[in-house]
Formats: sequence, structure tokens, C-alpha cells
Amino acid sequence: MDKKIETSNAEKVKRRVGKLLKEYGFSRTKSTFYTRVLNDRVEFVHLHKFTFGPIFRVHLGIRFFCDSFDAVALNGPDSDPHRYNKEYSMKFWKEEDTLDRCANDILGFVKTIGFDWFDKWKDNNSLLNSLESPLKDNIKEEYLKMQNGFISKDVYSKSCELLGIEAE
Repeated sequence: MDKKIETSNAEKVKRRVGKLLKEYGFSRTKSTFYTRVLNDRVEFVHLHKFTFGPIFRVHLGIRFFCDSFDAVALNGPDSDPHRYNKEYSMKFWKEEDTLDRCANDILGFVKTIGFDWFDKWKDNNSLLNSLESPLKDNIKEEYLKMQNGFISKDVYSKSCELLGIEAE
């Protein structure tokens, strides 16, 4: 497929994913990020279009508003283990129907894998004590302070900026 068509179709898929995820409270806030803002965090879906062909990888993650790290950590599951699974191929071609199928494959992955993962971390006991927690040890103290109403405006603003969200 011609690179220009591939780039154009990748953007069409991303727009369709945005429309599909909107029903679940996500907004497209950057070209490859779809975010859902909660009180203490932002749940996100990140799409990575591979350079070697018309196929996406999906990353899921949570950015806590108390996190001062200078980049968005892709701290959740990704679609790589499912790349060649027919249920989530996430490939597209130049035909219009493949763009819809790709967007729906991405939504299927987010609904099946992502929503359970996001829900798991809404439980504070799991969030604070599980070895798999997206809340890393180095920010647990800041997280607990945030839960008690103390948060650095600069750190909060940094999280918003990184994910393209308007700071309140």
C-alpha cells in the first residue's frame, strides 16, 4: 500500500476509534491518546501505528495526577500477545470495510482486556499492595497525600499537559 494512503487510512481508523470509545467516556486528547479522567487519575488508550505496515498496537495505562514523571508511562497491558489473533488483528488495508474492522478490533481489545484492567485498580487495596499495580512504589506516598486533598498544582498540570487534557 502506498505510504500516503496508509497514513491517511491510519488517521481514519484513529478517528473511528475515537467515536467508538466516546460511548465509554474516552475523548481523543492527542493524536494517539484517548483519555478518561477520574478524580485521581487518567485512564488512557494509546495507539501505536507500526512503521513496517498497516497495523496498530494498543497500550493501556493509568496516569495518576500525583505522578511527576516527565513522560506518560505505558504501564498497562498491550495488544502484542494478541497481534495474530483473528479476534484482534488490528490490521487495515485500503478498503473502507477494513478500517471499520480495525477500529472495532481495537475497541474489542479495550472492552475485553482494558475495562477489567482499569476496574481492578479502582480498588485501593489492590492499587496500593499488588506487585502488578500501575501505582509504582516511588509515588505511593504522594498518592496517599493526594487522597487526603494535597496535590501539587505543578504535578497535576504536568499530567494534564502530557495527555492533552485541560487542567481544572
